[in-house]
Amino acid sequence: MASHALAALPASAADVRAWTVRHHGEVFAVVSLPLDLGAWLPQLTNAERDIVGRVLHGDSNRDIALARGTSVRTVANQLAAIYQKLSITSRADLAIHVIRLQLGRGAPPQTHP
Repeated sequence: MASHALAALPASAADVRAWTVRHHGEVFAVVSLPLDLGAWLPQLTNAERDIVGRVLHGDSNRDIALARGTSVRTVANQLAAIYQKLSITSRADLAIHVIRLQLGRGAPPQTHP
């Protein structure tokens, strides 16, 4: 299934990054491909997709605000709008949602009260 998902993502050789990680004596291969969030999240605005990309990269609201030239409060409001549009409640749900879309499992993540 993973190879099917990877084949669906267009990328040039220059965009692909790969490395290995050793953990508890095991070696894992990690491959990173660019993700066209416009194709995966068409219901979001360009600004919201930019924020999603930065959240997936691990940036804090403060980091996102500095990079975008906005306030932390603006980023928080935009994240709230993203969560509402995607029917999710957290950064973790956002990551799960995008991964599921990427793997062809378009159902939104189950949120817990």
